[in-house]
Amino acid sequence: MSGKTNLLKVTFVLSISVSGCKGGTEINSAIVTPSVDSTAEIIPLESEPAEEPILTSSETTAVLICDPPKYLNCKEFRGANLRGANLSGADFSNADLSNADLTSANLYGASLNHAILRGANLVEVDLTLADLIGADLTGADLTGAILWAANLRYVNLTGADVMGADLSSADLRHANLTGADLTDAILEGANLKGAKLKGANLTGATMPDGTIHK
Repeated sequence: MSGKTNLLKVTFVLSISVSGCKGGTEINSAIVTPSVDSTAEIIPLESEPAEEPILTSSETTAVLICDPPKYLNCKEFRGANLRGANLSGADFSNADLSNADLTSANLYGASLNHAILRGANLVEVDLTLADLIGADLTGADLTGAILWAANLRYVNLTGADVMGADLSSADLRHANLTGADLTDAILEGANLKGAKLKGANLTGATMPDGTIHK
């Protein structure tokens, strides 16, 4: 890879689409797959890896740094700061993102199968066409999130805040929405077959048939 850098620093990463890089680069047997047609270069770390994974972001890049022996395949991101990060198409399958801050992050088409997102901040996150089969979002905040046509089968949204979220055409079959707040959420065209809605607040929500729940 060559060209100007956009502060892209990668030492050990999961398979992930990182904005600001052209061409695939193998780093410690992990593949960084580009998501946009721009150039960047890998900047070697000047110090030892941190004890906890460090994840920050800018407008065009994502910075992911972790200690390979402790964070195998970089799957542990508890409490990570990923606000506004471009993670379109990223693979977070089985990753632990408990209490992570993903406010306004771009996770379009991302894979979060069986990921742990308990207590995560997902306010206004874009999860369009994302795959979250079996993900644990207990107590997560998805206020204003976009989950259009997302695969949410068997997802656990117990006690989650989904106010004003767009779940149009989402697959929520067998999802657990017990006690979730779906006030003003958009569920038009969504599949709720087998979903658990006990104690859920659906005030003002647009239901699958297009009617407004009162």
